[in-house]
Amino acid sequence: MCIRDRSSSGGFGFWNSQSEAGVWISAYVTDFLVDAKQAGYAVPQAALDRALTRLSGLADIRYRFDRSPGGTGAAYALYVRAKAGVADPARVRRFAAQLPSIKPTSLGRAFVAASLSAVGDRGRARALFATIPMTSNAQNDAHYYTYGSNVRNAAAILALMAASQDVDWPVLEARAEALSAMVHERRWLSTQEQAWIVKAAASLTGGDASNVAIGVDGVNVTLGGGQGLYRTVSATNIASAPRMVNNSDRQITGLVTVTGSPSRALPAAQQGFKIERKLFAADGSPLDPTKVRQNDIVVVTLKGQMIAKGRARALAVDYLPAGLELENAKLGGDDLGAYGWLGAVTTPEHVELRDDRYIAQVNLSQKGEFRVAYIARAVTPGRFAHGGVHIEDMYQPEQFGRGAATSIVISKH
Repeated sequence: MCIRDRSSSGGFGFWNSQSEAGVWISAYVTDFLVDAKQAGYAVPQAALDRALTRLSGLADIRYRFDRSPGGTGAAYALYVRAKAGVADPARVRRFAAQLPSIKPTSLGRAFVAASLSAVGDRGRARALFATIPMTSNAQNDAHYYTYGSNVRNAAAILALMAASQDVDWPVLEARAEALSAMVHERRWLSTQEQAWIVKAAASLTGGDASNVAIGVDGVNVTLGGGQGLYRTVSATNIASAPRMVNNSDRQITGLVTVTGSPSRALPAAQQGFKIERKLFAADGSPLDPTKVRQNDIVVVTLKGQMIAKGRARALAVDYLPAGLELENAKLGGDDLGAYGWLGAVTTPEHVELRDDRYIAQVNLSQKGEFRVAYIARAVTPGRFAHGGVHIEDMYQPEQFGRGAATSIVISKH
């Protein structure tokens, strides 16, 4: 899947090979491929070599096309090449020497320090790691261009420090505790935040959690191989949480994640975005959702606006009611065919037509609007709940919007 999304330049696009091959996403995917190969997985060498060659051109402190603040993307490209063993040590040192001229981000410094460590210049690596403050704020639009946040950056810095083995344990422990406190203040985490938190945990444990032993309600449990501890609770016993005891020879930190399904439809909400859904018949007339007939075509429009500040890679998701099925049609651009009555329709950066939902990704800035559409067919008679359409910033999930929940009634043809 990753290699399929490689562009002709050797970099990687956000969604596919036709997407813009940005610096951060190219470095991130190549980093994953290097990790996979070093872990013993089969990675096509030609594809990996081409990706690393592309990063050679991006690992330049003057490279600004990704608009990455403080050279973070270029520093990441430098680090991936160093980790893969193909970076020129002299070039890494030159990059490090030029850092003061660009006011590097803390994460940018960490990537360069880790690069120095990887090429064997551990003295300079230690010195540069020591200049990174315990806390730092992600720069404006960092979530847009490097998909980051304060939590993601703190986790990435911790992962790089721990993997290098050039930072003393008390420093790593303090940073781990600070990261834990940051995470506990958050209700949602982005995929980047989750990925780097996992990498930080793996680096701190050396990838081996086999010596983590806990007691759960008096039963000894040993966790290893990346496994977690799962318990299913019902409404009757949810208040009686299991009693857990640390039986290991060191301190461990527990993270409790709770998942479940709401017992009733969630209300409409506007936390950075607003969005609404409308239904139409095939001829463009408004469609009464209580008077749909089996085999009818249902045209759905989703109209939204970003009301938060900044920019966002927004993902709009509309779950289908059980009685509808998506048709294999993506509406967008100037040629709408028989659906020209829709008028102006946004062409999304990416569209997915799944069995149970429609997904569209659009790039927005403050007060920016979009309007997308899709086609479904009524296939099963009955009355079905239709949850509210949802939109969120993919890398700031606390910014979201949700439309009102409705229902749809499909009668036999």
